[in-house]
Amino acid sequence: MSLKRQEYDSIKDDIVFLTKSFFRIRILISLFNKPATVKELQEEIDLNYPSVLSNINKLELKGYVIKKQEKYHLKSSTRIKLVNILALNSNINFLEEYEDFFNEHDVKSFSEEAFEELPVFNNVELIKADKINPFKATDTYRKSMTRLGHVNAICSYLHPECKRIISSVMEQETGLNLMVHKDVAKYITNCAMNYTQKNDIKNQYFDIKYLEYEPKIAMVISDEEMVISLHRIEGVIDKNACLISKDRAAINWAYSLFKEFESESKQEYISMKQLILDKLENSDKDIKITTEDTIEN
Repeated sequence: MSLKRQEYDSIKDDIVFLTKSFFRIRILISLFNKPATVKELQEEIDLNYPSVLSNINKLELKGYVIKKQEKYHLKSSTRIKLVNILALNSNINFLEEYEDFFNEHDVKSFSEEAFEELPVFNNVELIKADKINPFKATDTYRKSMTRLGHVNAICSYLHPECKRIISSVMEQETGLNLMVHKDVAKYITNCAMNYTQKNDIKNQYFDIKYLEYEPKIAMVISDEEMVISLHRIEGVIDKNACLISKDRAAINWAYSLFKEFESESKQEYISMKQLILDKLENSDKDIKITTEDTIEN
């Protein structure tokens, strides 16, 4: 990431001027919704007429607004700048609210693009294990992974209820794409080969892709929510805390991050569903499918 002095000066001038006055921002937000006269702005913002006139004149002089038949309009570039300033403010508030969480965790897994595209997070909840429920975070992760519909997940550790997850995924209308470290992939494959069918198989697909390195992140993205856990600064995955959000922008952002990890692996997805079906079909035959047949050493 780099920034030239000229670019910095331009950013600084815009942000300093527009955010120096709360009422200046209020005027821009009002004009963002619809053009207005000075009188209309005065009534909406509840500011005296001379102050509104002074601020709107400064905005016009700086080229942020234009006047057409007594009404002031935002320029297109100003609309974009305003959206980004408000988004920046919202994300700073979000990061401040969860400052302790982020300071305790490793965020190097996030690419520069992921930080650049960080959306305005709404309705984010920090789930933390406690004495009453020490498995609160891992339970949240499991429940999200076994939701109905299409699910994408990265698992950087061996979930203690791996076998239960496989049973749930196979016996309900779920489609799961899962990325894991190679060693975890071998264990999941072994669990799949020892799967015992208790109910009808309704699974749409259950595919895993293995990574040669251990991802420093665990995340689940479904149609309804995103759940994310990070490695602690000490280097181990934090199984006691995760962030969860049902906000569409957060879900889309998490999905983009998932696709970044997906593109880093040269391996093809391996169908656990097909492996299980083959195993069940051959259960009465003297045929053995080994982990080595599926995952390369």
